Amino acid sequence: MPDEPNFRRTVFERMRAALGEPEVSKVRDGEVYRWTLRRRMDLNFYVTLDSPEHLNLAHIMLSDGSRYQSKPILSVVIFTLEEADKLIRRIVMQWRGEGGQAIKDACQSRRPMRASDPPPHSSIIGPHPRKSELHNSLCLSILRARCPIESKLEEGSSGREREFMITNTLRGVLFIGGAVAALLPGARARADVLSTFDASDEGWTPFNGATSQWIGTIGNPPGGLVGVEAQSGIIWYFSAPGAFLGDQSSHYNGSLSWEVIALDTGSPVTSTVADVVLKGPAGAVGFAIPDNGPVLSSWTLNTVTLNEAGWYIINFPSSQIPSNTPATAELFQEILSNLTGVYIQGEYFNGPDSSALDNVRMIAVSCPADFDGSGFVDTDDYDAFIHAFEDGTDDADFDQSGFVDTDDFTSFVLAFEAGC
Repeated sequence: MPDEPNFRRTVFERMRAALGEPEVSKVRDGEVYRWTLRRRMDLNFYVTLDSPEHLNLAHIMLSDGSRYQSKPILSVVIFTLEEADKLIRRIVMQWRGEGGQAIKDACQSRRPMRASDPPPHSSIIGPHPRKSELHNSLCLSILRARCPIESKLEEGSSGREREFMITNTLRGVLFIGGAVAALLPGARARADVLSTFDASDEGWTPFNGATSQWIGTIGNPPGGLVGVEAQSGIIWYFSAPGAFLGDQSSHYNGSLSWEVIALDTGSPVTSTVADVVLKGPAGAVGFAIPDNGPVLSSWTLNTVTLNEAGWYIINFPSSQIPSNTPATAELFQEILSNLTGVYIQGEYFNGPDSSALDNVRMIAVSCPADFDGSGFVDTDDYDAFIHAFEDGTDDADFDQSGFVDTDDFTSFVLAFEAGC
């Protein structure tokens, strides 16, 4: 590990303090670290600190013996020390076998859980009269579904055998009873990025020959950013602040929308000019909305999809007109993963002109697993769903079938596992 301080090194030191010395593999960009966490009956699992080329994040992968050399069970990218500490604590808990009591505490109800428990009613509307029995059955159903040795979790298996298999199989313990003890460190959901300009310019600046000013009386509703041309002969833009930049790869297939209004009239600029440009170290892509141009005194909503469809390579800012070369999925995603600029057209008429911008939204694809809407996928989402499910509220109709039943529970578990 290099001597210079960086986020990845700090996480490595904390992992080493908790897990011991790792195996070290030297690769082109640095070193990869792998811990073998040994458990009873050779049911080991493996923790890898990967991606040494990224010093400002920690890419951690978890694998068990059956998938050690292939796709990991869990791959997590961590950006804060709080997330790192939370994940390390949960890895240590799992490694030292502290999950068994959690399973018993969470799934044990008025009577012991039995493999022969009948399934819950196929349709549940409103609070269920047998919540404790339902809870038991659901716990067993989840653990059966997640345990790769499910053939042994049949009627007749002793509670001790069942607990052993559940506790000592990594897939089985991703869900510990009625409250998830997933090894996720509170995975970040795909949060939307918004600028509504209600009280300030929110860090937006003019670009390519203009000045800008926040005005509280202009906006939709009032409060907007007004740009005024300061240099003739070029197309000027509004430039986005840091909240819209950096790694926005989670917004792939989402959308970018904004409202704009022209405050002057004149001869329209060509409609082939890029209405919006995304720029990164990999290049720049522009999207020209056909026949676009705001109507005087009328706010116009523009929306583009954040994938390669309709985007073309552009030599920005030297040119404001996209080329005829369409963006590829690979290029678009590479740019989106490291945005250094997001530019929204401000000039729509030739000659001196001005326009106003409002309500810029970078919207992610919806994340159903973020059940409580906190912006993170974590155990709080699981607990919130459990409460809604047991109460039979409309929110628990996860599959939108019109009924609250075990299909909703299964759908939520799968969404939670997939994350965002």
